[in-house]
Amino acid sequence: MCAYKAICFGPLQLPKPRLTDMTHLTHPKPLNVLLCQFFAASLLALLAACGGSGSNMNLTPTSFDILGVAATGAPMSGAQVLMVDALGNEVCNTSANAEGRYICTLKGDAVVPMVVSASKNLVTHYAPITQLNQGTANITPLTTLIAAQISPTGQPQALAEQLKTNNQLFTIAQVEQAIVSLRNALKPLFTQAGSDINPLTGNFKADGSGHDQVLNALDVQIKPTTSRSNITITLKTEMVSGTELPSVSYVAGQTPPAFPATTALAKLPALDEDLLVADYVQRLNACYSLPKSSRIAIDGVTVQAPACRELFVDNNPANFKNDGLRVGPSGAFPGMFADTSTGALFESVAVEFRYPGDQIRLLLRVTGPTGNKTWSRLRLVRERERLAAVGNQYSYRFSVKPWAEKRRLVNRPEFNYLSTGFSIQVDNVQDNKGTPIFEKVIVSLADTRNVIPSFELRPKPSLSYLAIRMGQTQTSTNNVRIAGHFIDSGTSGQPSRLSPLVNGLLGGEALVWQPSPSTQANWTADEINQIPELTRWKAEFHLLDGSVVTQDYETVTAPLNVAELQGEQWAQLDDSTMNTLISQTRSTGSYLLQNLPDYPVSWTLSGRARAPTEIQTQGYWRNGNTNNRFNDIKAVTTTNRQASVMCSTQSSLDLHCNGNVYGNSYLDGLPLFAFDQREVIWASQNFTYLLQDYGR
Repeated sequence: MCAYKAICFGPLQLPKPRLTDMTHLTHPKPLNVLLCQFFAASLLALLAACGGSGSNMNLTPTSFDILGVAATGAPMSGAQVLMVDALGNEVCNTSANAEGRYICTLKGDAVVPMVVSASKNLVTHYAPITQLNQGTANITPLTTLIAAQISPTGQPQALAEQLKTNNQLFTIAQVEQAIVSLRNALKPLFTQAGSDINPLTGNFKADGSGHDQVLNALDVQIKPTTSRSNITITLKTEMVSGTELPSVSYVAGQTPPAFPATTALAKLPALDEDLLVADYVQRLNACYSLPKSSRIAIDGVTVQAPACRELFVDNNPANFKNDGLRVGPSGAFPGMFADTSTGALFESVAVEFRYPGDQIRLLLRVTGPTGNKTWSRLRLVRERERLAAVGNQYSYRFSVKPWAEKRRLVNRPEFNYLSTGFSIQVDNVQDNKGTPIFEKVIVSLADTRNVIPSFELRPKPSLSYLAIRMGQTQTSTNNVRIAGHFIDSGTSGQPSRLSPLVNGLLGGEALVWQPSPSTQANWTADEINQIPELTRWKAEFHLLDGSVVTQDYETVTAPLNVAELQGEQWAQLDDSTMNTLISQTRSTGSYLLQNLPDYPVSWTLSGRARAPTEIQTQGYWRNGNTNNRFNDIKAVTTTNRQASVMCSTQSSLDLHCNGNVYGNSYLDGLPLFAFDQREVIWASQNFTYLLQDYGR
């Protein structure tokens, strides 16, 4: 063996950077290779003597280290980090440590450009890599925006697959331009935080300060369409009544507009917010790790374990109130009172809102002992340098959530359509005699542009929710649709035509369609995109005793526009359930329920469809000449694929479960509802009515 190899490949190699070393690699080649190049001329004769030639000398490093921080503000500790090169090869699969740091050692045959991702709790962020000796590649919401900017479709989640198709998809210059435009747009925030580093390659710690404080302050939403994604960046400063949160919106590929200079004066998250959140989640898990006999006293209703009591203000669960619910077996924190919740795992996902008085709304992902995963939200307040649960202190359940619907008219499939809008949820609360307590509830969007009017909701005896009143018509729906699209390209017009207004009364489907403020038809994509992503709604509860109570609700995303809906997927009834439903209703449009049955339902998922957590049967019951709508509800887990929906009454005036005595009950709908982490309701609706007034 030739002696020169000891020089070229021996112990003079530079040590690899440690995980804590976040600086760029100074040299693209190890020191031993540089020495070889320096002495290359004098070694030519020796090479010849060894029987080799200059072409056999390997001057390319055998490996490269790429490292960075995966963070959303809080470190993505434990996140799976996956790196894919331009040929589609998985060149690194590792995990981020407790600080969100990761390191990937790549072989010299990895092909750039590459895409790296970090995934945790169904949240994934992305970053592009253009050089093997890039050194640093952070993975954050801001690097995801950079990935969206260089994707041909504006979809960061598709970038790796797009790169495999075109391994010269993006260049160093394109990535640098995306970084420059993003830094310019966010400059007021970087100024306020005292940090203006390169989001992709800069050195930072996920400790709540500097660049990490900017990450904590921002909400980033990327909504794919059939062409390019729509992007909104919102500053999550304190939510103050009567004001909107600062935000900018743009289409991927365009230059993002700059936040106004006044944003530099906005209140940013506290530097210790992440630490306080992590501490609270740790305490929450410590409580649920205890057996029920330790958590709860023998009376079954008193929280006794100090580890559980300290989760609440003044260490007292009685101080908690949320949407009228107090802590108890059938109220708030019901899992605390159940053996089946022992060992439940809570993980923080995001601080969704910040409020005056050192309060936050925290989104949690909850994994039950059986593996069922759900989302939970908690209103917390800073108390003695810790966080404690306080709830929203409201008396009634009220929410407004984005509505995304695939509506199948199973006996008139040419009228199947997609719709988007809002779902307004107010429970039909009863007194101890089974009588509704509300006269009406007025709901309005706290939007300074007044693009959406207020809505009046009233109780109906057989419905679990209050329904919207439109003019002279008391509808049976609590959903406001603002745009729709027939799935069958051969069907003309807009789906709103299936709910005609004749002499002030709704006919056909009798649904609420709120026309565009400009065209009095479907809302356009631009109009929907102008609805703030993070915004506040107000409800005025008019009780039968004459009192009025006001509550707010914050919505964490705006409705999707039609183009965004077209790329989505929904759960659907399986063939057996669908065929049975059609055979039962083909001739009359509804199915007579007899002997108070439970109705069996099965469903399937495909692609990106969300798993339902609520199944309903809907229909009407006849009392004399009057038809009254009803809905029965069955909660299911995300692992269920079948359930039976039992008949249940909503008030003393609800007779639909007594059909054989007082009249007849007919089923005409089987909806499936899924809820994602942004609280979008993914409604897979299946209705059987014939719409006989509409020609084929």
